[in-house]
Amino acid sequence: MDSSVIFNVVTTGIAVVAVVTSVAFSARQVRVARHANHISVMVDLLQEFRSADFHEQHDYLCTRLGAEHDPAGGVRGLPAEAKTAFYSVVYYYQSFANLAVFGLLDETLRSCCLFDLERWRSNAGSRSGDPALARA
Repeated sequence: MDSSVIFNVVTTGIAVVAVVTSVAFSARQVRVARHANHISVMVDLLQEFRSADFHEQHDYLCTRLGAEHDPAGGVRGLPAEAKTAFYSVVYYYQSFANLAVFGLLDETLRSCCLFDLERWRSNAGSRSGDPALARA
């Protein structure tokens, strides 16, 4: 084999490796950039979860709402304070559901402990206020 042929084969191999490496790094960068755009949304949701107001509203919804108000009126029949608590908690969980439905939650975020806690709390809320929540 001629030395120029060997040189051409080696340089072509190096070029192919460089292109493959570049494509792999570009694909990884696209994935990272896509998830980076949603970090602020997740931080906002986690900050809301940590607020005392959210937990007070959630506890109210789970423990006292059904006992204090007639479920026949549905959400529209609730007074302003109860309606505010209801919408705050429901829209919070809806935000998580939207992120999951549109594929914006990474698999690791969906299976982490906090999301399991959210699932448990949302099930507890739907069981406790059955009549009022069912008419929403």
